[in-house]
Amino acid sequence: MLLAPFLLFCALPQDQDAAELTRRGLAELRRVEAEVAAGRLTGLDVPDAFFGAALALRKACEAGGAPPEAFAGWSEALLNADDLKKALAAVEQGLAEHPGSLPLLLQHGRVLGAMAGRAGGEEQQRLYRQARDAYAEAARRHPKSAVACVRRGEMEVYLGDLEAAAKAWQEALRRDPDQVDLGAMAAWLPQPQAAQLIDGLLAQPGADRALLTWYRGLAAYNSLLRDPKPEYWQACREDFERALELNPGYDTSWYYLANAANVWAGRLNAEDPAAAGRIWAYAARAWGRYLAGNGGNAQRQALAGMGEGAAAFLDQLKWFAGKAWGARDPESAIAIARWVAESSPSDPEAWNNLALFLRDTGRAEESLRAYEKALELQPDHPQVMNDLAVILHYYLKRDDDRARDLYQRAIARAEEMLAGDLSEEERGLIEVALRDARNNLAKLDKGDRENG
Repeated sequence: MLLAPFLLFCALPQDQDAAELTRRGLAELRRVEAEVAAGRLTGLDVPDAFFGAALALRKACEAGGAPPEAFAGWSEALLNADDLKKALAAVEQGLAEHPGSLPLLLQHGRVLGAMAGRAGGEEQQRLYRQARDAYAEAARRHPKSAVACVRRGEMEVYLGDLEAAAKAWQEALRRDPDQVDLGAMAAWLPQPQAAQLIDGLLAQPGADRALLTWYRGLAAYNSLLRDPKPEYWQACREDFERALELNPGYDTSWYYLANAANVWAGRLNAEDPAAAGRIWAYAARAWGRYLAGNGGNAQRQALAGMGEGAAAFLDQLKWFAGKAWGARDPESAIAIARWVAESSPSDPEAWNNLALFLRDTGRAEESLRAYEKALELQPDHPQVMNDLAVILHYYLKRDDDRARDLYQRAIARAEEMLAGDLSEEERGLIEVALRDARNNLAKLDKGDRENG
């Protein structure tokens, strides 16, 4: 006799019900995570969506015979919904049914660590110890899991035991180096401990020396940001420069060198301004190398995400371009100025700076194009009109009629502006533009093409 569809469904074993509910619940959790990561879920919709995924996974866990992943997912959904107590209860319920499960032991440590982050004082330390112990239990029960060792190491850092943290990462590397994110290790561990572990990897046959040296530099960089010390700056510089020697393709090294030099120069400036100036010049050279290479596009994408901070960043780069020029490093100055101008094409100052650097390095045609862009943005500015005419008059030695017209317009506009209400600083600048335009026009009328 054939069973009706409803009776057939009811006849399914419980573990099959739980398996299907788990599959659906985990799929919903992954979907919500992806939506949040993509920015399509925001605000109060985020916890609501995670609570929905948690409800689906709770049903799986209540069906009987649910796998460990159902409980871990249920706990994770609640954690992301910011219900930490229920997240802890869910994972502990799972551990009661699956005592040795690696996903559940790891999730147990994760929830306890999150709770510690919200606590303070002795309660925080107690929760971090519990999280560490959960990860230690995971590592003991699962001797092939490097992740459990890494997570334990993170908790040891929170507890202030750097020696224990380094030992945990060392064990993780012994178990399976491929499971260890060296970038994360370089962020968690101070430079001495991280460098020692990376040196152990460098000693192994077939080691990627450029990559590992780069990670060692990253560890020094992170330590320098936390605590600017000369040994961190020296290690950072040596390792990133060595990585570039071994593989010039690691050009992100220039980015880290630029930032590290800026941090160290800022720290040094009060006690030794001259030394700080040299290091800032080094930072400018690093920025020039980075922006002129593959880093230019990456930094432009980063600029788009800076929001209100973008203007300050561009101003800082203009300052570095000036530092490079003052340090007689015109190529770095031009590279930085070019990137700034191309990244902020409506900024006349940026095009003026680029044009000036190009002009004074004998690249008159390029300089002319930059001045044309600046004049397009500031068609009535007397200094810009004068500077463009100077390129035609003295450097390219052509288009005298246009140069004369520009000088005359600059003079007329400057006189008009000086008759109005200007600040003292503005008045000084316009007076200089007027003086220059008059002198240059007189020389042009005489056929004098010697600038100076």
